[in-house]
Amino acid sequence: MTGSGAFFVGQVRLHARSSEFDVERHFTLIDTDIATLTKRFRSDRRAGPGIQLAFLRGSGRTLDHVG
Repeated sequence: MTGSGAFFVGQVRLHARSSEFDVERHFTLIDTDIATLTKRFRSDRRAGPGIQLAFLRGSGRTLDHVG
């Protein structure tokens, strides 16, 4: 558990059967995310940042914490 006491879906491991709420809350990009990606990246370069954003939101960790 993190110091703030927050729980993240991927903190220990990803659940084999995540609920619909978990998937929507932690792994779905919202309209503002999509608008920001559209504004900042060309159409052929948006998938990578979108995947990173979903990973960061779902795990609560930066990519360098994956071991």
